[in-house]
Amino acid sequence: MTSIKKIKTRHGCDVFRVHFENAAGRFHKSFKTLDPACCFLFLSESERFLEMTAKEKERCRDWHLRKLIQFYVGKKVSQCETGHLRQSSLDTIKHALFSIDETLQEKLALNIRPSEFNGLPENTLKHLHSAYLLLKAMRNRGVSPIPKLKKKAEKPIFIPAFENVDMMIEVAPVREKIAFILASVIGLRISEILALDYTDIQGEYLNIAKHVTGNGVIEGLKADVQRRIKTPKKLFDFFDNNKRGMNVPLIISERGERLSLCYSRTGIVKRLLTEHGIGTFHNLRHFAALQLFEKGVDVNFVSRLLGHKSIHITMDIYGRFCSDILRYDF
Repeated sequence: MTSIKKIKTRHGCDVFRVHFENAAGRFHKSFKTLDPACCFLFLSESERFLEMTAKEKERCRDWHLRKLIQFYVGKKVSQCETGHLRQSSLDTIKHALFSIDETLQEKLALNIRPSEFNGLPENTLKHLHSAYLLLKAMRNRGVSPIPKLKKKAEKPIFIPAFENVDMMIEVAPVREKIAFILASVIGLRISEILALDYTDIQGEYLNIAKHVTGNGVIEGLKADVQRRIKTPKKLFDFFDNNKRGMNVPLIISERGERLSLCYSRTGIVKRLLTEHGIGTFHNLRHFAALQLFEKGVDVNFVSRLLGHKSIHITMDIYGRFCSDILRYDF
């Protein structure tokens, strides 16, 4: 069984030693910090679960809560390294889980009663529940002992007025026109827009296959939904034809560099969004979805266009704007 222990080296330094086993025997590996140690534990245990039979998985009931937390954090560290999770989100998860009382962490994860989790912050309970579900998925059975959380009230979605969006695009500089059109017409995320290169323009189509994070451009998408979308015709007037086919960002800074995610929250973009009462850049994505629903476009198409992993996500967010409601004549 894989485990993590904090030890001191002969030089007096703290290290995290991961003890693990495989077909070749038992081994250990040391890490300077806890994050890579948790990631190694997650990868090692995940590989071991794949090789187990159903009966062997059933016997895996000796995990302490601490190991379950480390296993879950290891998965999140792995997602952070691939650009699918922000570092700030990882830090929030670690703070929520590692702050749990040591006495509770020493108990067997599958033997803890629901009442023993009473008093823990809601954010901690949320991530603990996800950790138990991860273990359940690995073992193909089990339940989460976390008490059911109260469902938060659904926040209303702000949809900008058509006239405001149209006017903003009209007065915006060319670079911002491209960003606003991609978001308000085909609903691209800002991370997808900033990752686009001129090589992604393939005839009449755009190839959406990567996104920008704090670590730069990452191949693959947040929801792993690659898509090929027909480019809005009005955009061809703003593209630099001299750069077509070149590995150059579609939207660049004055110094010719790729822009970071801060681009949508600062400078001229923020000023234009504020002046035209649109709020955030992401509201343009909501605007694009609503425009499609008003035209009677099928929800399956909208879901694929927006890059949602499941149609259920689309319905959860935009179900209130489905075409049947919008077109009903009261």
